[in-house]
Amino acid sequence: MSAMDILDTRLGECANATISGIAITSPEEHRCIERICDFAIRGARSNRTDNNNPRKVYVWHQSTGFVRYGLFELQEDQTFLVQETLDAGDERRFSCRPIAGEVIPTEDYDDIFDVIEEYDPKAENSGAMFVLCDWHNYIGLSPKEPAALDRQKVLLTKIATSAQPKNIVMLSPQRWNIPVELEQVIRVVDLPLPDKEDRMICVNYYAELINSNPVMLERYPLMDNFDGVEAVADACAGLTNVQIQNMSLMSLAHSGLLDKDFILAEKRDMLKNSGIELIEPKYGFEDIGGLGPTKEWAARYRNRFTQAAFDYGFKRYPRGMFMTGIPGTGKSMVSTALCKEWGLNGIRIKANDLKGSLVGESEEKTANILKMAEANAPCILVVDEAEKMFASTDASRDGGASQGVLSLFLTFMQESNKGVFVVFTLNNMSVLPRELVDRFEGRFFFDLPSPEERDAIFRIHIKRFERNPDDFDLEKLVNKTDGFNGRGIEAAVSEAFGTSFSDNAREPVDRDFMDALDIIGAAVDQKTIETLREEAKAKSLMTANHSMSSSNAAVEINDFSRI
Repeated sequence: MSAMDILDTRLGECANATISGIAITSPEEHRCIERICDFAIRGARSNRTDNNNPRKVYVWHQSTGFVRYGLFELQEDQTFLVQETLDAGDERRFSCRPIAGEVIPTEDYDDIFDVIEEYDPKAENSGAMFVLCDWHNYIGLSPKEPAALDRQKVLLTKIATSAQPKNIVMLSPQRWNIPVELEQVIRVVDLPLPDKEDRMICVNYYAELINSNPVMLERYPLMDNFDGVEAVADACAGLTNVQIQNMSLMSLAHSGLLDKDFILAEKRDMLKNSGIELIEPKYGFEDIGGLGPTKEWAARYRNRFTQAAFDYGFKRYPRGMFMTGIPGTGKSMVSTALCKEWGLNGIRIKANDLKGSLVGESEEKTANILKMAEANAPCILVVDEAEKMFASTDASRDGGASQGVLSLFLTFMQESNKGVFVVFTLNNMSVLPRELVDRFEGRFFFDLPSPEERDAIFRIHIKRFERNPDDFDLEKLVNKTDGFNGRGIEAAVSEAFGTSFSDNAREPVDRDFMDALDIIGAAVDQKTIETLREEAKAKSLMTANHSMSSSNAAVEINDFSRI
């Protein structure tokens, strides 16, 4: 179900069950109010407590007090007519706005609660929905006035026990921290971001609006017979309806049509400010040297995101993989190439960007990321340096943030089946909790590349300079790079070409590469490498590559690629 369908269902359930308090998490304040108004005059009439009467909707903001809202239809004379009743099958579009003259000012908590308590459904011949906007500021763990907490509990309990057709709907753009005193009288509803159907409705609205209006079509002639609604809707994945509307209007102003490439670029810039990167995979597995076992595993899982996999008997999407090991051995490159190989959208975040200084901020950021990932599903969610999320499991040291984030990931990877494939890259997996490790199908250790893999890495990077790798003594270069990681080899190739270019742009020779390798040096000290290998063996990780130790003897790490 879409977010607004979920809201309709929850409103109906709470109204019928006389649950007086509903706490909704959604950044779509106006859309929620619009849907609440729709429910009040269409859905509430079928509830047993309303006696076939519609309800009134009063919306509270701190700056305005209570203002009655309704749905309006635009008339031929350009005036708006308020809709008092609606049939269940009425699909007309309505404008949601305040009803003129119906304002109840409030100055403090007592005024707010007095208005709700004193409303008499029998005298008004109508139930009511009281919408409290940004109420997280007043209901949290430390409300501005502690006495208000008890007043809320008493009021909600009184409404519920009296079975009056009244509901208090609390709106917040962030996750709720409901005090334990109120947990029994409030239903928490966490609405997802718009799904594909919602996005297509929003985009299609502008397409039809322009194509049905000759004046607008003359202004935007490129929209004539526009058929890219689905592609634009896909580009808007992860955005709120307000953001989709803004992006659509910006695209029309910039390009003269609804342009998915423009929207993707704008979305990428917008998300970057939040520490979120949309992955643009420029390279696939063919551009990565070695890592044969990893590529083979990925090939087996490529089609697990298709309907054919479910028809075959799989009951859920794959959940994820983590990659640990020696730095510079290709973990981040694999996470990017995986998006191209599987044809999925990719989102990348750094673990540090999930941390917050305030209590609950880390959990809030994590929950928002996971919600955005589900809106983009099927997709790949990459968390770089993931060990930093769980660096402290001592709640007294980080306010419980690490445990809170861990709990969110555990629940998400166990219960979500939208097709979000979680990828962790780590340099130190010792802090990764065992219960989270068990959630991943793929568990890989990246060792130093073998001679054959180093040869492949040299060839790939030399070809990027449009040179023939066979013009160089690769055997000598491979022998020279025992103990190098892939990143070091890439840096040495770039250094060698840089040297030859600075020398009157001559062609590079073997000596340039040998000197560059001396400058770059080996990857990590041998003691660190052996420690990582022993840990990988103890954890029974799959081998990411056909690695060799510095003595050219095979490293004895179990191959669990059959899992």
